[in-house]
Amino acid sequence: MNFKWLIYTLSFSFLILTTQESKGQVFYTDDEFGLTLGASTYFGDLNPDYNVLHPKPALGIFYKNHLHPYISVRASLTYTQFEFKDSWSNNDFQKIRNLQFKNNILELAVLGEFNFFYFSTGRAENRFTPHLLLGLAALRHNPFTHLDSRKYYLKPAGTEGQNMAEYKDRRYSNFAIAIPVGAGFKYWIRPGLNLSVDLLHRFTFTDYIDDVSTQYVEHNNYSDNNINQRLSDRSLEGIGKAGKQRGDNASFDEYFIFQVSLSLQFKTYKCPKNFNNVYF
Repeated sequence: MNFKWLIYTLSFSFLILTTQESKGQVFYTDDEFGLTLGASTYFGDLNPDYNVLHPKPALGIFYKNHLHPYISVRASLTYTQFEFKDSWSNNDFQKIRNLQFKNNILELAVLGEFNFFYFSTGRAENRFTPHLLLGLAALRHNPFTHLDSRKYYLKPAGTEGQNMAEYKDRRYSNFAIAIPVGAGFKYWIRPGLNLSVDLLHRFTFTDYIDDVSTQYVEHNNYSDNNINQRLSDRSLEGIGKAGKQRGDNASFDEYFIFQVSLSLQFKTYKCPKNFNNVYF
């Protein structure tokens, strides 16, 4: 009698333990949500030497889907600022030219993320990996500056004659396309909590992030608005003559963002399609 009860008890305990083990098997979704914080810098006509000594803050949010332990797709929304002045340069021409600008950038990007190693949150043997990033971005920008303590947007001022019929080919949009290219490293801190460090360079298809690209125009063309003339030519020695070089349109503007990201993947008891986010 006692032997029977022992068999029943052991059988029941085994059933309970195996059931609990099955329920204890935790997976993580292929979806990931995160925040980024970093610093950005612009490269262009006012910063042709890739000076990184004047960074600005960059903030963002992103969603990522893990298509495979080696491949993910990321959609991100990033806000950052740029500022540069000719007075910060060691170049004599720039110091005399004396231009300056600020710009607030809102960027929407889609990127492919390619891991070097198998990565899966929660799996100790797949805890970290370096990765490469490549994508496409759309950005909104609107360069401005300050003159006599007042803020002026530079596009409406037509600083290179954009508002004049003979220079309509110099007109530019507040929207632009960019190609983000970069590399990074990611590591899961604890199951479902991931840390990434990324270096991303953007090659844009506009030369007017800084509102500087081609030549000066005749000052008399601004006779109806002296402020626009002063915004166009802020030179210290009157170099802003018609046809003289104001910028260099041989290449487009660029910008760079260093960012640190924290992101979450949520628990699920449903096995993911790729079996890649499993924690036992």
